[in-house]
This record gives sequence, C-alpha cells and structure tokens, in this order.
Amino acid sequence: MCGGVWYKVKEYHHSGRDTQKQKTDGEYYDDLVAFAGEYPVRYIIIDPSAMSFIVLILRNKKFVVRAANNAVLDGLRHVASAIKQGLFRVNNCCVETIKEFQIYSWDDRGNDTPVKESDHHMDADRYFIHTNGIALPKREQGEIKRREGRRR
Repeated sequence: MCGGVWYKVKEYHHSGRDTQKQKTDGEYYDDLVAFAGEYPVRYIIIDPSAMSFIVLILRNKKFVVRAANNAVLDGLRHVASAIKQGLFRVNNCCVETIKEFQIYSWDDRGNDTPVKESDHHMDADRYFIHTNGIALPKREQGEIKRREGRRR
C-alpha cells in the first residue's frame, strides 16, 4: 500500500487446463515461496475450503494464514468500489488479471451469480479486498482491524 492505495504489482498464474498438468499442494507451496521471494509477506489469504493447502502452509511456519471472506457478491461489489474509488490498482505486468477483468462474466439465466470460469485472479483480488475491508467506510475498516487484533 502506498498513500492509501493498494497496488497489485505481481501475479502468479498456473492453468492446469492449458498446461495439461495439475499441481500438488506441495508444488503450489514451492511456487508460493518462490513467488513471495524477499517480499515482507504479513499473511496469506486463502479460501477456507482449501484446507489441505492451509495445513501445509501452517506446518511449514513460514507464513501466517487468514481465511478469506468468501462472500462472492459482496466481495465483487467491494472490488468494483475499490477500483472506482482509486483504492486498488493493477500493474500492467499483471496480464492475466487484466485479461480476467475484461472477460469476467455473469450467469445469463438471471441468477446474479458469476460464471466460475477464468476467475482465479478475480477470486484472489476479491479475497484480498473483501477480507481486508478495502473500499468499506472507515468505521467498518476499523472493526475489521479490531477483530484481527483479537485473533492474534
């Protein structure tokens, strides 16, 4: 974060569909360590359903894990709001993120649900923005920080 604005300056992308290779949790963990490099990572936000990966990360004791707030519609609203308010920006090198923003789509049957396809980066951004309370009123951001302080 710089000047109250969060910047996505780097992205990780692996497509099992494109490469015809599914990775194990161990391979993803190795990728995570390499991706984080020397950045001062405070915590990793992960979908709570990825329990085996969470356990692996916790066992290695290199990173702190936070469960993602997985509310899809609220999260997408917060992403849109953060972008509109200029609180979240994406570096041009994050080509897969930019591509997903352009092709992200909604169920055309009127269900008001996103199509779960080509959405890995959108999910990651949604988890980050929604879990951290970015684009929420200051009052609600303060409540998130107080809750996090009690968890530690």
